[in-house]
Amino acid sequence: SNYVPCKVIHDSFNIIELFAPTHEEQRTWAKDMLQQKVQDYMSTKFELNIGAEVYPPYTSDMRPLNNWWLCLGFFASKVLVSSSHQKQRSEDHSNKLCVRIEKIQQQRQKANAENEYLVTCFRNGNAPLEEYTLTSPDSFFFQDKLHSKLDTILHMCFREYVTPAVIIVSNKKEKEKKDAAVVKISTNVKEWAEENEVHLRTTHLTLLSEEDKHLVTGNPSEIRGGLLSYIDDSNNKNSTAKIFDCHHHHCSSGSTHCNQLDKRLIVVYANVSPIGQFMLRELIEQSQYSRSHRLRVSKSRLCFIINPVDNTQLSPQLLSRAHCIL
Repeated sequence: SNYVPCKVIHDSFNIIELFAPTHEEQRTWAKDMLQQKVQDYMSTKFELNIGAEVYPPYTSDMRPLNNWWLCLGFFASKVLVSSSHQKQRSEDHSNKLCVRIEKIQQQRQKANAENEYLVTCFRNGNAPLEEYTLTSPDSFFFQDKLHSKLDTILHMCFREYVTPAVIIVSNKKEKEKKDAAVVKISTNVKEWAEENEVHLRTTHLTLLSEEDKHLVTGNPSEIRGGLLSYIDDSNNKNSTAKIFDCHHHHCSSGSTHCNQLDKRLIVVYANVSPIGQFMLRELIEQSQYSRSHRLRVSKSRLCFIINPVDNTQLSPQLLSRAHCIL
């Protein structure tokens, strides 16, 4: 477990301290997860070739490795999708596609620039069919060189590569700067939705104490209530945009996507205390559905932007589920 045991457990049981696997074991596991994720997402046969300099550095905390294989897997899937379409139009019907991920040599980069990586798809060793240039400030999280970290996460969420996406607003800023950061993130999310012709549905909630629990699960007498009801109304194929007022959904100019399920993105802005983080623990866990309540709710195209109030310490549960901290 990566959770600190409470005092009762700590005092009542023997605690065995475990250590992270070796660097070689971490690299093997991360590559296997990357390959499996792409395979689960795609039906295309492919070969994966990863340069030695692309592998993540050794870490005593295994959580950052999730970002490594998720991000690289996402861009590998993108080049495979595009290359598969090109293959269908080509006279070459070979089914062998190779995805290569390699670090761009320093002499091709500007001095003091972030490390850059190239994700390329080939067929039978011929000229590249598709490629993306990525940057990574920490060798774990990768983003398109032309787009921000937020844009990358939103794309991953919208394409259902992560279910749900979890973004944390850094709790190391002063309140004024933090509030300004939340406003900026909200503005950037709307701009991203406009640019990509996505129907955006948003809601805000504040979870500070047990008295706020109904905001998540609804009242005991309700089968559908609280945030679960809102997500279901947004993700259910039978829902329409008519039940949402103008403060809760945002469309690009001339958009016709309000009632197209695959064009919706649900963004939940949550101000949380430690108790609030605990309330959301199941909803922000990576899974296709929320099943811990009476109502099964889909997490497809669902993004949480979590703002810890008053410099609240981030719980291990929240950190282990987060994709990035802005």
